[in-house]
Amino acid sequence: MAVTFDKTAGVACIPWDGLNKPYRLDNKVTIPVTAVSTDIIQCLPVKAGTLVLGVYEKIVTPATATSISATVGDGDTANGYDASIDLKGVAGTVTKSAPADTYPAAGGKYYSADDTIDLVVTVNTMTVGAVIEVFADCLDLNRV
Repeated sequence: MAVTFDKTAGVACIPWDGLNKPYRLDNKVTIPVTAVSTDIIQCLPVKAGTLVLGVYEKIVTPATATSISATVGDGDTANGYDASIDLKGVAGTVTKSAPADTYPAAGGKYYSADDTIDLVVTVNTMTVGAVIEVFADCLDLNRV
């Protein structure tokens, strides 16, 4: 059975104040060593009325594992932003949503209700969890 890890507590947002502004969500997430395939890592909270244009992932500390990758999406489409990221990649490697990925191909994803941007893990014998930074470029479409 898949486990959901809520890692949204450390999220930063620039700029934080004001409405109708573009902003970027940012969170550094540690993938738990206990994570197994199909586990969901909730990385960024997205508020209702937000258009997310794209998502970026930066490897801070690579995982030590036979193999480990993840998709990046949300509660609707597990790979909506990125079909596969290698969590064993070199530190400093940045991956991002590709134009062919589901949500970027549609010009982004509008959230009419609160949701989270998630990683769904595919792993085989991880001994050291990856640390990654997850970013999302957003537009606030709320008027009040």
